[in-house]
Amino acid sequence: MRVIASLRSVVSALFRRSAVENEIEEELRAHIQDRANDLERSGVPRAEAERRARLEFGGYQKFREECREAQGTHFLEALIQDLRFGLRMLRKSPGFTAVAVLTLALGIGANTAIFSFVDAVLLKPLPYPHPERIVSMWEKAPGFDYNPISTLNFLDWTRQNRCFQFLSVIVWDTMTLTSSDRPQQLNVWRVSASYFKVLGVGAALGRTFAPSEDEVGKDQEVVLSNRIWQSRFGGDPKVVGRKITLDAKSYTVIGVLPANSTFDRTWAVMWLPLAFTPANMTRNYHWLYALARLEPGVTLKQARDQMGAIGAGIAALYPESNKGWGITVEPYIDQVVDPQLRRSLWMLLAAVGAVLLIGCANLANLTLARGTDREHEIAIRSALGARRLRLIRQLLTENIFLGILGGVAGLALGDAWMRGIKLLFPPGMLPPEANVRMDHGVLLFTMVIGILTGILFGLAPALSGTRPDLARSLKEGGRTTAGLRPHRMRTALVVAEVALSFALLAGASLLIRSFNRLASLNPGVDTTNVLAMDLPMPLTEFTNSTTLTNYLREVTRKVRSMPGVRAVAITDKPPMEGFANGAPFLIEGGQYLRYSSRPVCGFKVVGPSYFDTVGMRLLKGRSLGESDAAETAPVTVINETMAK
Repeated sequence: MRVIASLRSVVSALFRRSAVENEIEEELRAHIQDRANDLERSGVPRAEAERRARLEFGGYQKFREECREAQGTHFLEALIQDLRFGLRMLRKSPGFTAVAVLTLALGIGANTAIFSFVDAVLLKPLPYPHPERIVSMWEKAPGFDYNPISTLNFLDWTRQNRCFQFLSVIVWDTMTLTSSDRPQQLNVWRVSASYFKVLGVGAALGRTFAPSEDEVGKDQEVVLSNRIWQSRFGGDPKVVGRKITLDAKSYTVIGVLPANSTFDRTWAVMWLPLAFTPANMTRNYHWLYALARLEPGVTLKQARDQMGAIGAGIAALYPESNKGWGITVEPYIDQVVDPQLRRSLWMLLAAVGAVLLIGCANLANLTLARGTDREHEIAIRSALGARRLRLIRQLLTENIFLGILGGVAGLALGDAWMRGIKLLFPPGMLPPEANVRMDHGVLLFTMVIGILTGILFGLAPALSGTRPDLARSLKEGGRTTAGLRPHRMRTALVVAEVALSFALLAGASLLIRSFNRLASLNPGVDTTNVLAMDLPMPLTEFTNSTTLTNYLREVTRKVRSMPGVRAVAITDKPPMEGFANGAPFLIEGGQYLRYSSRPVCGFKVVGPSYFDTVGMRLLKGRSLGESDAAETAPVTVINETMAK
């Protein structure tokens, strides 16, 4: 309460300045009159008594200053005076002000734009309740710490662990939504019933999955993202309970997730229960990804130790599939943010920080040069009794005000750059948990940077400019020889500026060189005039492989018959996008290895014309042909690395 009362008195004194001044004068007159009356009663003549009383109190001006300091308004009044004087000086030098604000706006804007990404991706916690308790889990294969999980191993983890409150697995999938207007292929996630409990998220409309809804026969429910609820279902509040058709099967909508959340920025637009069929019950097919929420009070180390013991027990019981395998437990944030993205963002922030430092060095030199024009002014103020600390504060206030103006301009520029960079980023580069925007944290960062830059480029000129040669400055006006004198500070600033510029140029040159080398690499395929398109195709509509093969042949034939089409191919993954599948392998006639110790290779399933369509050259052997069907001997084409 005392602090509040003190603040109120200071504010009142500032806004009622004339009234307060009158009160001070009246109080001083009353004190002088009382003292004069006392002296007059002691025998001193009236005129002499009043003169002595005024001398004892020291005059009106001294009494006013003492009262202001007692009220706490002296510093604020001086600050306001410095700001007004600084604004007048900046208005008198519009060219310098424009250059300084533009320089600061460019540097601060770049820092603001990049910091908005750093803040959203690296600094903010994940947008879930108690995100530090969410972990990701993988199987640890020999020589590889992050391997997908097999079904039976995951079920053993679920039964044996005592460190997780909830444990869930995830599988990425695509499904075709069919309705009266048009079919649409959608990205979906199949998840355990506890998935949303792991993340601590509930539905905004309806509900999420019940514990038994990830069992076979009970898995015909679906949860919608708010994005597809708005775009495909028109935001209908009665969507809960509606039947929809996915891959020719009927599903019931049971919930809609919150708007403007992580789930509106993810790859998937629907969530379905993951029910394990008898065909999934194996330890040799690794296809699951796991998330878990730690029990309250359980540390990450305790979870790692317990899961390590569980993994060792499974390996001992099932050596053919699990010998040498373990379990990896990591904080979920480490999976969300790719290490390469983390390094890139920090490097970008360091680069734009160097750009800002170069701008500060430029402005410091400009301010030093401008200080020669003000040397006569500073000398006169010093000669009149102004203390050096007061002069430094005046010059710093002026430069800080300039930094704030640059920060405001940089904020607008940074917001535009941030939006432009977001448009340039390819889909999926930023984690969905990162909501990049200009929030209060970024605004605070921008204002702090503006003030700090004002201090940074203004401190050296303020320290240098407040040590004038009074005799020479007053005699010569501070204009004839100041610019000719060597200035070590200017030299140091120029050296620092050149050094930072060379560092940035060297880094940019290395990046350009790396990009040119990547662009000149031969990818092994000819992508000229080659188009790729997705084919919505619910596999449940095909009863056997022959039916599926005939359907794909018919699609290929119709596309090939279109004017301008020279070749058509079918593949489950285009070139340059990695592999769609992976499996351990053995070389016939070579050393026998347990399944758990076999090397793994990725592979794609392609049509016979794939190599000709993408312009891929064979080194040896033949390409795939129409005669390579299900009833014939299995064949494959391998790359040179596999052959070696």
